[in-house]
Amino acid sequence: MINFVEAQIDNFFKNDVLDFRHFPEKEIADYFSSKYNHIMDVSKISSPKLKNELKDFIKLIFTGKASMTYTSRYICELLYFLDYVKDLNLTSIFDFSCDEMRENYLIYRHIKDESTAKRLVNALYFHLTELYDTRTGFDRDIWVLKNFKIEEIRLNPTSKIDNISFIFIESLENRELLKKYIKYLVSCTEYSLSTIVNILSICGSFSNHVETSILEVTEEDCKKYFDKVNKITKRSDVYNKHVAAVSNFMNYLIIQNIYQKRNPVTNAHSHININKQLFQILLSSRFLINCICFHLCLEQCMY
Repeated sequence: MINFVEAQIDNFFKNDVLDFRHFPEKEIADYFSSKYNHIMDVSKISSPKLKNELKDFIKLIFTGKASMTYTSRYICELLYFLDYVKDLNLTSIFDFSCDEMRENYLIYRHIKDESTAKRLVNALYFHLTELYDTRTGFDRDIWVLKNFKIEEIRLNPTSKIDNISFIFIESLENRELLKKYIKYLVSCTEYSLSTIVNILSICGSFSNHVETSILEVTEEDCKKYFDKVNKITKRSDVYNKHVAAVSNFMNYLIIQNIYQKRNPVTNAHSHININKQLFQILLSSRFLINCICFHLCLEQCMY
């Protein structure tokens, strides 16, 4: 059966000048009837692909499929963003990474750390990535956790983690490698989701720092990254977590015969004074390898 309202909404978004006083759903049309920001104009954007991407994002908002609503403060910010994008020589929004777009947009707006602007750009990339990704399950760049069978004991109700996103990892090759590792952690360990997300954040940060394939990373690359972490945190516990997370990731790739060299983390940390007792517990190679080998035999249980 044809849903006439949906058909009307589809026709509405075929326009390049969107006047929401005439939106097919009366509640939305009435809301914008007295608003000054009732028009969103993408007609001056030269790239058809970019134009459609922006309209798709707007449509997600106005059909209740985005993390923001048409009554939120993000609508005003979106008007600024549309004005900004029209002057960029882009074919697609994905010509820039999310981080690049966010940084450039904040400069354009003359603001250093404004949460509304930052969250708008993050939401734009998140929702469009989710919308356009035709892959399924663990192959996707955003894993919606309700689609996976995860034990309730591993969920922290206060953290409100409902997805695991890989879109912040700039290298597509490294992104796929980290998907393999995080899939292993989700499927074959008992780590909580918050722990897994923290591990992904560290390993993703490492990937973006080295600016090369993880398969080509060297001991020197690791030293530079750990130096950076040490200068920023000044805390041995945080430093140890970074070293352990990256080392465990590299050990996984070695065991899987993906990384063909010696673990580059092994000697990369020795020039910094850290809590050696804790570090040995975290990085005991025999312990790690035994655990990984044990869990690898369970791969047939993966989703």
